[in-house]
Amino acid sequence: MNVARNTLSPEIQRLLHQVDRAYVQADHDRGLLKHSLDITSKELVDQNMRLREQLAKERAAEEALRRSEERYDLAVNGADAGIWDWDLNSDTVFYSPRWKSLLGYDSAEVSETPSEWFDRIHPNDQLRVQAAVHNHLDGKTSRLEIEYRIRHKNGNYIWALACGVAVYNENNIPYRMAGSQTDVTARKVAEEQVRHDAIHDALTGLPNRTLFMDRLDHLMKVSQREPAHAFAILFLDLDRFKIVNDSLGHLVGDQLLVETARRFGSCLKAGDTLARLGGDEFVILLEEVNETEEATAIAERLLRELRRPFVIEQHEVYTSASIGIVIDAEHRRTSQELLRDADTAMYRAKQEGKACYQVFDAQMHKRAISRLRLENELRRALDEEQFELLYQPIFYLPNRQLTGFEALIRWRHPERGVLSPVEFVPVAEEIGLIVPMDRWVMEKGFKQLAQWQERHPLQQPLHLSVNVSARQFDRDGLVDKIGEILEETGLPPYTLQLEITETSIMREDDKRVIDQLLALRELGIFLFLDDFGTGYASLSYLHKLPFNGLKIDRSFPAQMDSDGKNSTFVQTMISLADSLYLFPVVEGIETESQLKNIQSIAACCGQGYHFSHPLSVDEAEQLIISVAQQEARNPSANRTPFPR
Repeated sequence: MNVARNTLSPEIQRLLHQVDRAYVQADHDRGLLKHSLDITSKELVDQNMRLREQLAKERAAEEALRRSEERYDLAVNGADAGIWDWDLNSDTVFYSPRWKSLLGYDSAEVSETPSEWFDRIHPNDQLRVQAAVHNHLDGKTSRLEIEYRIRHKNGNYIWALACGVAVYNENNIPYRMAGSQTDVTARKVAEEQVRHDAIHDALTGLPNRTLFMDRLDHLMKVSQREPAHAFAILFLDLDRFKIVNDSLGHLVGDQLLVETARRFGSCLKAGDTLARLGGDEFVILLEEVNETEEATAIAERLLRELRRPFVIEQHEVYTSASIGIVIDAEHRRTSQELLRDADTAMYRAKQEGKACYQVFDAQMHKRAISRLRLENELRRALDEEQFELLYQPIFYLPNRQLTGFEALIRWRHPERGVLSPVEFVPVAEEIGLIVPMDRWVMEKGFKQLAQWQERHPLQQPLHLSVNVSARQFDRDGLVDKIGEILEETGLPPYTLQLEITETSIMREDDKRVIDQLLALRELGIFLFLDDFGTGYASLSYLHKLPFNGLKIDRSFPAQMDSDGKNSTFVQTMISLADSLYLFPVVEGIETESQLKNIQSIAACCGQGYHFSHPLSVDEAEQLIISVAQQEARNPSANRTPFPR
């Protein structure tokens, strides 16, 4: 090729050389082009991939935005709360449909101005809401949260809770605030009801002790600033209310309390406070009362209102009240002391016979302190066994022969000496100590009787009478306790006699009492109706209740004079006892003339200071010994036909 080219002319060789160079350049250019194409192709592929990835991201973002908007729409439309979004720059507010419907409006009825919100807020709440919004926008609070009243389309106000947060720009200037508004009326009503119930009586709707004491404290502060502004407190307690509950049921009792509260309220003027402290206790706060006569006039009006019968569940119910009055004219006592003094005066009214009022004086407080001390000493006396039993003989009147004793409790007070039952038994009744006291008397007395019967057997065993409080029938165990005593002592049951006052039986007349009395009779225990003639017993009660005998009250022999006048009552009661097959025992025989008058009426038993004062254990035993000696001298003597 080269040889042949050498044979060519120089010109042709030059042209061929140019051609060769052109081919070489073309190959080089093709290589460069290919390399450039390869690079470009790769860049296009990469760019395509990037575009695809960007497109996928944009599509995902669009889908996320769509889902977010969908969730937002669902949240706004489905939430119970109304949504609001306040653009602070344009001063426009977006109110969700729910926000508008909470106030009773359709979407088209509420514009986007803030006044649609704030102008509807209750006038008394507007300043408070505005202050809360400004404090949050100023960064003083981390979020807006406030309750207020807002006007509904129907004109009423509902309670709403607004919550929200502000959004700030880079200059820390708020440009937007969004949140919710919720109807909390039901909760506020419930809370208000709870607050109301906390300071009001559930049955009558009256203020309770808490609210009464709050008003009393406030009135006392006013009176301290204005000494001429005196007031009075009336403490009222219904008399014999327990009888209504026990006989007619608690439903009637509750209605009686409601009607009583209504009548009391009708006697008062605006500004006075009537409250129920609990049970059958009411208290009245009278404002601007400067004279005792003003308070007592109200008390008399209250008592008159109660004299009219109540008709409840077709029952005609009567009640009365004991009222204690205290007037705070000196402004020296605390509210607790004033209420205590009114309570003290009320108890004094009960002691005076009930259905009346008493005005507090300093002596009442002294007596109350003495009473409290007596209560404490009485509890200690029971624990330390400071009591003893005395035994008053009971005789068969035709031959004046001993039949038994009545056990009488005495209190050997470490400072005051021997106290009679009238000084402490009523207190024991009130504070609930009478039950353990009665059982102590029964156990102590009956065991003493067993010792006497074992040491000094007589033709007819002596009996022992003990008084039993009605409180014994309020609980179980009385029958079992006496059964234990019989088993332990071996006493003949008919020698144990329980005396129950007719006032107690009247108060406690129910199936529970009758069942226990019948159970005692089944044991063989003798039951006597004590203080007969002083209470409310009727023939129906005497037929209904399983008594063996009557104890005619000591007040009747005391009315009999030497010539036998005024003996009709005793004769009538003894005749009544005979007709009902009840054995009579006359109490309180103090003179020979009384004894002879009673002996002329009937053959019965009796007791009293004419025969003997209550005896100690040793003195009673000496009397028994003398009876045993008489029987030894005259074995055929028949001492007494006392029932068995």
